[in-house]
Amino acid sequence: MSLRFLTACSVFVLLAATAFAGGRGEQEPFRVQDAWARETAGIPRNGAAYLRLSNNTDTDDVLIGGQSTAAEVIEIHTHERNGDVMVMRPLHDGLPVPAGETVVLEPMGIHVMLIGLNHALEAGQRFELELHFESGARVKTEVEVRPLRN
Repeated sequence: MSLRFLTACSVFVLLAATAFAGGRGEQEPFRVQDAWARETAGIPRNGAAYLRLSNNTDTDDVLIGGQSTAAEVIEIHTHERNGDVMVMRPLHDGLPVPAGETVVLEPMGIHVMLIGLNHALEAGQRFELELHFESGARVKTEVEVRPLRN
């Protein structure tokens, strides 16, 4: 075999390997961005966290809850209008996160409910949050605590 042929084959193999490794398989299955919570005033019992969650897989999944260093229980909640009043309620079936999509959890919308806070959340602090999915996937992130008014 000629050196030119062997070089061409080697380049082809390297390019093919790079193409396969560079696909979605190399990305994190789920990506969390801009995870934050508001500081809490007084002696709080509960808080909320907000974030952007991207599903980089080819399979739909459902965010069903999590765990945290900041609270005893983590649930996924939403706000609903009940007459003239906005009320929070848990999403018992979780939050669908479609394949290739990003969902936004934000104030007055869907959010991560921090139930039974272990301590007040103070601006500038950070805490760990692990998100759990119906598929069994788990994603860890760090949540930044922001001032009440920003």
